[in-house]
Amino acid sequence: MLNGSEHITPSWLRARITAIRKMMEELPTSREDKNPDRTLIRNGLIPESQQKRFDEILDYEHKLTFALNEPLTFAEITSFNTWFVMHKEKVCGKEIITSSREFPVTIKGTKEDIIRTIKEGLQQEYTASSTQSEFQKDTQNIETEKPQNRFGSARKVLDWTVQDFHSYYHDAVNEFLPTQAPFEKQITELHQQIKDAGRDRAKKKELNEKLVDAILKRNHKKNDFEGDWLDFCTDLHNIIKDIARGKGLHIDDESGWYIPDDILLAITDRPGIEHYWNTRISEVIEKELQYFVKEMEKQKKETNVLELEALALETELQLLTI
Repeated sequence: MLNGSEHITPSWLRARITAIRKMMEELPTSREDKNPDRTLIRNGLIPESQQKRFDEILDYEHKLTFALNEPLTFAEITSFNTWFVMHKEKVCGKEIITSSREFPVTIKGTKEDIIRTIKEGLQQEYTASSTQSEFQKDTQNIETEKPQNRFGSARKVLDWTVQDFHSYYHDAVNEFLPTQAPFEKQITELHQQIKDAGRDRAKKKELNEKLVDAILKRNHKKNDFEGDWLDFCTDLHNIIKDIARGKGLHIDDESGWYIPDDILLAITDRPGIEHYWNTRISEVIEKELQYFVKEMEKQKKETNVLELEALALETELQLLTI
């Protein structure tokens, strides 16, 4: 099991993804239970009954790939809840199992959970030397000063193919990585200098402070990049919601909330994505929404039939009592 975020490396995350895929191959596909173990694992949640076997596979795979620490691809980040494993500090609540067959895992949190998570995220953006007045000044400007997203407007991708969308991310990653290289070099050199310092505590303390500063700067830039991409995808998610509402699909916290999520997965990493690889994203959204519209109409008809049958039965019972 993972004991602390310091162990979350790209190699560990890749081993986790591989372990999940192997577990899914081992477990039977069952539709008798609403949320069988295989379904939960597919959604990135390891049930207690499968934890021991999962840990065995994960440990073996990590030993094989511990040196493969290049940044994760977009597909890897969006597979099996990986992004939230990388950023547990951004989860506003607790992961729970639902009664939904399509979305068996969700996050349940309160308003206090959301406020606390946001505050903790803000505090991490500032070094220990930041004064309270500077913190208050910056947080007051959050609502009015929204930094420009390096990926631009999500609306532009509607005319792209799914392949274009993926290429756009990978091109951005390849452009971003060289900016991380100086920090990685500095961190490696500082690790070596600390090792060479031996028992010189004063020197090691000075070097450790520099190391912490370098790591914070590297992680800050990395978090900025990942945050921009998440915001970009969130904007696309909201565009899908608007289009769905325009087709009469009701979307709120209780119903229809899974529709934009499922369509976004169809563009990013859902099985069968190759079917859409050369299709424009606007067309993917249209085709997926057509499916949901038909499903909603089908459910409505079934509900109407059930209501009529219930009314007929109630009328018949009333006649029997006369």
